[in-house]
Amino acid sequence: MNILIHLLKIIGLMITIYPGIIIMAETHNSKMKRLKGNVQYTVALITVTVVDCLLFRCGLELICVICGAVITIACEFIFNEKENINQGKIKYEIKSVMLPIFVMIMCPVFEEYIYRFFLYKYIMEITNFKWIFCLISFFSFLFCHLSTQKLKALNKIPFSILFIFVFLWFKNIYICIVIHMIYNIFVYNHNMNIYINSKIKGIK
Repeated sequence: MNILIHLLKIIGLMITIYPGIIIMAETHNSKMKRLKGNVQYTVALITVTVVDCLLFRCGLELICVICGAVITIACEFIFNEKENINQGKIKYEIKSVMLPIFVMIMCPVFEEYIYRFFLYKYIMEITNFKWIFCLISFFSFLFCHLSTQKLKALNKIPFSILFIFVFLWFKNIYICIVIHMIYNIFVYNHNMNIYINSKIKGIK
């Protein structure tokens, strides 16, 4: 039984360090490969969070958040399919009405739980050296965003460092989540303003 638990925690640690493993599994699954962009990434984050939550026996609160996220993704998936049928080729990231929820709420919550809260639990079970957690958390967060956002993810380096030290200082994941949400709100508004202005110039 102990061997099985250790094996499950090794798997949990691997997908927590790099949720991209789940994304690769999704792309090779006939029923899941049609998921794109934010939906695909969020499903990966939810999967990792569920696994970690079960392994560490987390409370009902996080389970409720996960259930709400699953319902949200289901609604978004249905919406996206309808749009594709009725209007043909639509750029998913812009057309989606759920994008603000993904960017400003879901991603900050799940990313902070994965890259800070659960990763810290895994590392502290192996070693008490917090600098190891800092390095793994930093590179895990950065590499996962590099794989989806390319060089744009380099802008997240100072904020990744900030999130790590805030978590270690306060030992409170909710503070990290709030800071992450505020950062994502500013980034989302900035990107949307650029997109809207480019469309206005295109019309002129």
